[in-house]
Amino acid sequence: MITTKKRKITKNTFFEILLLVFFKQNWKYFLVSFLILLVVKHQNYLEKFQDSLLIFIILTPFLVVLYYLKFINSKKNKIYLLEHYFEIDKEKINIIFENGTQISLKMEDFVKVVNFKKKYLLYFSKTQFILISKKSFISYSERKWFRINIFDKIRRKQS
Repeated sequence: MITTKKRKITKNTFFEILLLVFFKQNWKYFLVSFLILLVVKHQNYLEKFQDSLLIFIILTPFLVVLYYLKFINSKKNKIYLLEHYFEIDKEKINIIFENGTQISLKMEDFVKVVNFKKKYLLYFSKTQFILISKKSFISYSERKWFRINIFDKIRRKQS
């Protein structure tokens, strides 16, 4: 079993991760919207439609940012920002928070993994994930064990 270092995610880091995940999953919608706007602009369709589409395309990213800002600053979501550490073995991952709350997730509950430069995201539903910083591992050998026994195992399952 691996026990990671205690980590605390800042609001800014969590905000960046949420936006990165959102835009990574939805970039196609923004591209299609932009392409439609270009086509409409060059075809000289009704100007009201063109203006409405332009407003929609411009406002959508701002609305997403506002939604995530509200989400992060909500008192109901403060658990995401508490200091915590992980206890990881081949069967489950336990998350232990500074307030005493403990969450246990079985390996078969994970459906997807994403590897970022400094973090691992382990999804246990389509939109819910846990975030494990690569710096939180005490040694390189523990990080390598995690990568082989947990991360790669979930990745093979998602294929």
